[in-house]
Amino acid sequence: MLFCIGFLFQFLIAGLTGIMLSAAPFNWQLSGSYFVVAHFHYVIVGGILFALFAAFINWYPRSPDEC
Repeated sequence: MLFCIGFLFQFLIAGLTGIMLSAAPFNWQLSGSYFVVAHFHYVIVGGILFALFAAFINWYPRSPDEC
């Protein structure tokens, strides 16, 4: 559950930066900057890395008989 809450928080931050990038004047100022790179990484980390950590924590302690 900790990784689910972490995913929601991370995806909220990514969503807020995405809304900021959808405004044309702000996007014009930030295009080609590290802000766009940070937004991309927030989405990737929030979507993939937290899911991989949650899956590893969920399935690692199980024995082969439980699968």
